[in-house]
Amino acid sequence: MDAALVRGDEPVRHAACLPAISGIMSARAIARHYAALLPGGVDGVALLPPERVREATAWQKLDGAAEGYSD
Repeated sequence: MDAALVRGDEPVRHAACLPAISGIMSARAIARHYAALLPGGVDGVALLPPERVREATAWQKLDGAAEGYSD
């Protein structure tokens, strides 16, 4: 396989929609993205409403999902 394609520096790879690996951005940009997911967001931009943040950060357990598991 072509080494450039494996590294990801081919334009065709940048254009592909690959959810697990197609985030091409700087470290500062991804930090701002994650900060915008927190309550209050960043620079007035919040990507998630407060109720969604509460739901996402609450302890969740599906009935019967972890049989035999004790926490």
